[in-house]
Amino acid sequence: MRAPVEWIPEVAKAASCFSNLEPGTALARRVHRLGTDRRLASVWRTLADHSERDMTFALFLLAVACCDERLGTVTRKELEDTAAQFRRGAQHLHHLVRLVRRHRDSDPRKQVLRDAAKACEELASAAVSDVHPGLVVERKVDPQVRGFVVYFGTAVLGVCGQPFDRLVGTIATVALDLKEPLSTRTVEYWRTHRGS
Repeated sequence: MRAPVEWIPEVAKAASCFSNLEPGTALARRVHRLGTDRRLASVWRTLADHSERDMTFALFLLAVACCDERLGTVTRKELEDTAAQFRRGAQHLHHLVRLVRRHRDSDPRKQVLRDAAKACEELASAAVSDVHPGLVVERKVDPQVRGFVVYFGTAVLGVCGQPFDRLVGTIATVALDLKEPLSTRTVEYWRTHRGS
């Protein structure tokens, strides 16, 4: 794939990393749009001007990765249900520990059950706390778009020191081939308001 001549070298280099993709796939189309869409020429230039050397290459690759459908939003209820499943598993494992005969405290399998119960309890806690707060919503509206914006926006803020909401919105619009441009206001809202 050839990027327009005026583009910065890092974007052309990043786009060329995907030259072996099977044409016509969703990923190939996204990479092509991210690497050649004229709306992004000034966007990539601005990000390059506000980040360290070679970080635009990393941001391009991250934009491609953020297109993954699995990076969408999750509802609070889904998180609570997952945590409850882990807690039930931990309770069941504790019950199994008690079923092992009392005089067999030295039985190594009893410790395995205790360790598994502890792991389930830790996973129950992590089910809620390890999710980016911007991805926890009351109801799912545009989960893939919001996931892209939250993940990519967080990366841009970390790399550039500024949120660049307009640029993130433009990249999301092109990467996800949205019919309507994603407004700066929406990007800012998703970045700053948690769980709405």
